[in-house]
Amino acid sequence: MLRILAFYANHKLDCTESTINLLTRDVLSKMNQLPIPDEALATAHTSLVSSSPNSDLSRILEIKRWCLLRFPGSNPEVCEDRIVSIGPLAMRLVITPDHIMLPSILYYEADWYSPKNKDVVQSIRSYYREMIKMFSGDHALYVKENIADNHFEAHFSLHDFEQYLMTRYGAINTKLFAFGDGKYPKYYIDTFDDIGS
Repeated sequence: MLRILAFYANHKLDCTESTINLLTRDVLSKMNQLPIPDEALATAHTSLVSSSPNSDLSRILEIKRWCLLRFPGSNPEVCEDRIVSIGPLAMRLVITPDHIMLPSILYYEADWYSPKNKDVVQSIRSYYREMIKMFSGDHALYVKENIADNHFEAHFSLHDFEQYLMTRYGAINTKLFAFGDGKYPKYYIDTFDDIGS
């Protein structure tokens, strides 16, 4: 069974109601100035095409910049208290007052933790790191999607969810690419210590 990961990060953005529209423009501007590495784009393209082999992807492939994802019947500026944006190759970025949902480029844990994919994953992690720094955060959380679906909402904040994961599953001290084949962690907190500044 292929297990899918969810990708989160912390931030220090002011997401109050009075600032959300201004913040939305700032977020989109910054995201459009941050180049997506070629390896990450190529991987996202391959994933998109393989997951939709019989679909017309021409409109998705035309997306070159980050813009707001608009929901029918909703305010086009914001979706409640969160910024939901879509970027190249239909990558999604969601910023809530508490955390960022990072754009998923590699979905499966076997692909993410495998040393065989180290170059691609390092490229994506470098992109994540720059994005998180841009929003004054300092780490990312990679967690099995089913665990996030079942437990994240109950813990209300990314910090509390991370504390729950550490209490429930123990601290993870293994390096990102040092897990045995199929022996992947339930979660991983990435501080990007191995990536130069």
